[in-house]
Amino acid sequence: MSARAVAGLYYGVTIVIVSLATAMTVLTLNIHHKGEHGVPVPRVVQRVCFDRLLARLLCLRVYHAADLQQQQQQQQQQPALPPRLPRRRPPAAAARQNAGLKLPKR
Repeated sequence: MSARAVAGLYYGVTIVIVSLATAMTVLTLNIHHKGEHGVPVPRVVQRVCFDRLLARLLCLRVYHAADLQQQQQQQQQQPALPPRLPRRRPPAAAARQNAGLKLPKR
């Protein structure tokens, strides 16, 4: 392969990558701006695309409002643990004797 062919291949691949990135940006901005003001994304598209495909591809967990409410209700039903008392620390001299170390006094 000549240097000219490699440069052409490089530019071709670069154009494809930039085009895909631009298309993803347009898609993301459309979803973002039409969330409250326009037509909402259909539930089927949300479940199939975002929950199954993109979430697995990007290793993400998707939380839904119903799931979060159910978790909050379960947490409220569980009894709260009593607060832990702070641990007492021995005085500095006793700590030095227990450790067997001779530390300089301040």
